[in-house]
Formats: sequence, C-alpha cells, structure tokens
Amino acid sequence: MNAERIKKFSGSIFISGFMASGKSTIGRQMAQELELPFYDLDDVIVEKEGRSINRIFEDDGEAYFREKEWQYLLELTQTTKGVISLGGGALQSQRVVDHLKIYGILVFIDTPFSAIVERVA
Repeated sequence: MNAERIKKFSGSIFISGFMASGKSTIGRQMAQELELPFYDLDDVIVEKEGRSINRIFEDDGEAYFREKEWQYLLELTQTTKGVISLGGGALQSQRVVDHLKIYGILVFIDTPFSAIVERVA
C-alpha cells in the first residue's frame, strides 16, 4: 500500500516484532509520514496503570498484564485511527490477532536476532 491509500484506509496500522526490533522507532516514522497519531501500547499501559511493565508483572502477573493490554488495545482501536506499536507478546493472544484483522493492517518488523542482541546488550 502506498501512503495515499493508507491515509484513506479507515483502520489503524499495528506494528509488531520482537523486543528491541525497532517497533517504536519505525512506528513513529510511519505515523509522521502518514500524518497519523502514534501510540506505543506499552506506554499507554504504563500511563493508565501508573506503574512500569516490570512492576505490573511482579505485582499482578502476566495474566493481569495481558488483560490490561487487551483492554487498552480495545479502547485505542475503537476510539482512534493511528499507528499502534504492540508489545512483544501481544500476538500470543488469538483474540488480539482476530481483533487486528478487523481493525487494521499488521506490519511485522523482521529484525535479525544479532541486531536485537546488540541493542539489548
């Protein structure tokens, strides 16, 4: 899809990939180019919950975090159109995958593992 066709598209663009794959960087660039708002779902969760992702996992566990991830993804997709960077584990949920098929286009950032290791190290 070219930029003009994407601008006319009524859904959102979802960016997925492994941790440190460049989702936020590429998502911000894409949003700027397409003149759309950018949302990092992990940042939305941190803001709404008032604590870090690590703290959420420590205090309440992964199941709680995944439920909040789902809740805030629903809010975003039902109220706005934009470029949304998903957390690294978001696609583990079939309901998330099914939802993305309805509300937008999924872009997977395929970063070589060696580059990810270098960024995280």
